[in-house]
Amino acid sequence: MADETKEICSLLCRGTHITSLQGIADLAFEVLGNPVFIEDRAQIILAYSKNVEIKDPAWKKTVINESGHQPLMQSQRKEVESAHQGSIKSHLPVIVEDSHLPIPRLIKTLIVGGVHVGTMIASAYCRPIREEDIELMEILSYFAVIQMQRKNYKISSNKRAVDNILIRLLNGEKVPAESMQECIKILDWNSKPYNYVLVICTGGDQATAPIKEIINSFQQSTRCRTMAYDNLIVRVYNSEKWISDWEKEKPGMTEILRKYNLIAGISRGFPDLSELYDHFQQARCMLDVASTLKNGSMYFAYNENSIYHMFDTASGIYDLKQFCHRKILALEDYDIKHHTDLVPTLHMYLESLKSISKTADIMKIHRNTVSYRIKRCLELLDTKVEDGNELFSFIFSLRILEYSNKKRGQAAPF
Repeated sequence: MADETKEICSLLCRGTHITSLQGIADLAFEVLGNPVFIEDRAQIILAYSKNVEIKDPAWKKTVINESGHQPLMQSQRKEVESAHQGSIKSHLPVIVEDSHLPIPRLIKTLIVGGVHVGTMIASAYCRPIREEDIELMEILSYFAVIQMQRKNYKISSNKRAVDNILIRLLNGEKVPAESMQECIKILDWNSKPYNYVLVICTGGDQATAPIKEIINSFQQSTRCRTMAYDNLIVRVYNSEKWISDWEKEKPGMTEILRKYNLIAGISRGFPDLSELYDHFQQARCMLDVASTLKNGSMYFAYNENSIYHMFDTASGIYDLKQFCHRKILALEDYDIKHHTDLVPTLHMYLESLKSISKTADIMKIHRNTVSYRIKRCLELLDTKVEDGNELFSFIFSLRILEYSNKKRGQAAPF
């Protein structure tokens, strides 16, 4: 009894320091002496015992191939489902032995808030299941549930739990090509040329509605999945064409964003769902850009705003102003000394393709005021801004000034 108590105390100590489901699976193999795998409600393998040679054909088919959902013979499905229900009711692991399983298994359902979200299974391949394994499996399953919650696995009564496939990808898991194809089948995902990730959050200090209510407002389809992830709303969208103007081309979504005071960061379009993690990061960093620019837009697309991601990355190493054209820095000094607004006016003028009227409309000032300011800018810069390289350098420098000043709270939005 003393040895068993010591083993449980050691297990509790080690389990609290593990930070992944794979770590739980590794620990379970060491403690139980038998291989273990953890799956979600869609029977997608989330972690399993590695670095161990197991000759059981059923294990290889179910786990090592990692091919996702495994169809069971009807008689075996009933037996396993009965074991799941038994584990749910008793809150304890259940031993499964039947003619379709050549090796007995110890099954423990993973429960969160009374909902079955996954299963932890140990195969008695290396040695028979011991009585104390039931208590050890119960403790191990507790740590597995904690990791499923930390990794954002969907707490859902949906037997397919298909969103967990996307969550695995959003977590940065690397899925083999064959398994990816199986995942796409389970998702019933259309193979259209462009996938987009949209990361959505409130555009103000407080959300106007709970996340669940907002998610229910979006239409779910086989070409668009909407879910809660890491306290954000994430939409994975599949399209036949490149989307350049989301506000006009997706009026339904625009209406929802406006209704709930939301902003959306949007990734570049990409062809393969295996690239989901990188493009999620693109969309997510656009929310930081949006909070800095505060220009009233609802959509911040990476294609148009990736330069600000570069600014954020570089600002940790360099003073961004050292990359500015000296004439633009001199113009900023003039503004500070004379309390004028030449820099923001020139910025909007160049970004508006040198349109006086468009600049006046955006800045909400008279056209004559714009004309006067631009004339003064060109005099101070001693240029007509007709050379392409100079035009690029000016716009690049003006964007640096706008972004860095707003970061420091020294510039108001246009």
